[in-house]
Amino acid sequence: MAEAIKGLRKMQRKLDYLARKGSRRVARAGAVGMAVPLRREIRRGVNRTRVPKPKSGEASTLKRSVRQAISSSIKLKRGDYELKVGFGVGKQPKAKKAKASARAKEGGGVGISARNVHWAVLGTGEFSEKTKSKRRKDSGASTGSTKAVFKGVVQLAVVAGSKPAIREAAKRAKIALRKEARKRR
Repeated sequence: MAEAIKGLRKMQRKLDYLARKGSRRVARAGAVGMAVPLRREIRRGVNRTRVPKPKSGEASTLKRSVRQAISSSIKLKRGDYELKVGFGVGKQPKAKKAKASARAKEGGGVGISARNVHWAVLGTGEFSEKTKSKRRKDSGASTGSTKAVFKGVVQLAVVAGSKPAIREAAKRAKIALRKEARKRR
C-alpha cells in the first residue's frame, strides 16, 4: 500500500531557489551583521586610547573625528562577499567631500576626516610647505608632523569583537534564511 506525497515539486523548487539566490542574501545578511560588533569595538578602542599631550579640547575633537571615520563596506567579489571594517572604509558622500574642500580653501587645515584619518592612525613624517608658483622655489618650511595615536586599535578590536561578531552574523543569517524560506516561489 503506497501513499502519494504531495508538494514535492513545490518543495524542490523552493530548495533550488534557496541554493541559487537565497544563499547569497543569507551570506550578505550575515556579513552585515558581523560588521556591527566590530565597528562598536573599534569605537571603544578609540575612546580608550590616550592622546599624548593634548591641548585643551584637542583630544576630544580628535577622537570624535576619528570615530566618525569608522565605517564598513561589503562587496561581492568572485562570488564571495568581502567585508571591510575600519577607518575611512567605503565611499564618502559628495556633500562631505565638498564641505571638506571648502573648509580647506578657507585656510587653517582640513581636520581629520575619512579621507585623511590615516594621519591620526598611522602617523606622518615631517610635512613641508610647498608653493604653487613655478618661478619661486619651495620654501621648505616645516609645517609639522602627526604622531600615530590610534595604531593597533583595529587589530585589538578584531580580537575583542570576533566572538560577538560571529554570534551576530549567525543571528542575522538565521533571520534572513527564515525570510527567504517564507517567500512564495
